[in-house]
Amino acid sequence: NPTRACNYRCSHCYTDASQPLPDELSRKEMIHILKEIAPFMRAKILGFLGGEPLLRKQDVLQVAEYWIRKEKGSATVSTNGSLIDYHFAQKAADLPLAVQISLDGANPATCDAVRGKGSWKRAVEGSKISVKSGAPTWLCMVYHKENFCELEDFIALGQQLGVSGVRFIPYNYLGRGTSSELVKVMPHQMVKKVHTILKKHPEWGDFIDQSFFGNISVIVKSAPRYVYCGSGLSTLLIESNGDLYPCINLVYPEFRIGNLREQHFEDLWINSPILKKIRSLCVEDTNGKCSFCTVRYLCGMGCRSEIYELTHRITLPTFFCESWKKSIFEMCWILDEFPELHQRITEQRQAWTSQSELLIDKRKTQILINHILQVIEREEKTKSKPD
Repeated sequence: NPTRACNYRCSHCYTDASQPLPDELSRKEMIHILKEIAPFMRAKILGFLGGEPLLRKQDVLQVAEYWIRKEKGSATVSTNGSLIDYHFAQKAADLPLAVQISLDGANPATCDAVRGKGSWKRAVEGSKISVKSGAPTWLCMVYHKENFCELEDFIALGQQLGVSGVRFIPYNYLGRGTSSELVKVMPHQMVKKVHTILKKHPEWGDFIDQSFFGNISVIVKSAPRYVYCGSGLSTLLIESNGDLYPCINLVYPEFRIGNLREQHFEDLWINSPILKKIRSLCVEDTNGKCSFCTVRYLCGMGCRSEIYELTHRITLPTFFCESWKKSIFEMCWILDEFPELHQRITEQRQAWTSQSELLIDKRKTQILINHILQVIEREEKTKSKPD
């Protein structure tokens, strides 16, 4: 996070962004920290979040330039789009720095209700500038009950604007989202909806970003999974004052790993008690429900941050357990029906996976898909038998 400052007050903001922290890292400090971290990274993927990162536009551009050109990494900036101008967009195109623009609806009223009046128009204008300049541009929707019916129109809008693709992020009970009046869409409802859209528009499979399918298909392709995600393993968050956290959703004092102004990354990465605790989590021994669930190695317990926000315990089952289970089944049907998606998901790993591992992974995934489909069919037959 280059800054906690933001020019919006979105009702679902995961980090309750508003004002900058008093001691934000300088551009020079950010580059120094990244230089220290880079040798430990296998896939050098950097994301600029916030707050609104383009409130520090020049710093973002120069740090991204260092990362992309010196460290040979990739980078994305997530923005509300209101501060995009041609100078920024052209520089992003030259690097290239991917631009992800938040747009929570296919029409102004839906988006503005969450992000503020005029936010939809400004995001669309920012998208047009970014696309025209040649920067890799994505639209990103935080989906909830109010905009759920607009998914198909949202994808169509993305195609009309000429962006590279669309992304979907679930509304979660984090930050300001804990007090928002928005209603969460269950995971299986979202997967079912996208499945319906793909049946109608199979050509859109390549336009919907792999990260959506990653929410569940990564679970399938990486099985057996002993934990849900890469929090503290393959992902970390550097806060704007140098504080280090396991992920963007575990920014609590009790999960503060240390400060990269004051401590060396190597020492924190290897010796942090917090990271050791998170890395020791295992679906087999965290709680009674998950330990004996039939899909435990496909699920990995779900997102730990949301359950922690709601209960202050990190080992409890997710509140949306049954929906996750249905989602896994539904995603298997999608991957079986659209094998090209399976292929594309596998190809996403090539940046950090050897060819031999990819071949093994592909075979393993197809075996898992076939097995789960057989389990579903057996369950359906059992349900249909008379008592």
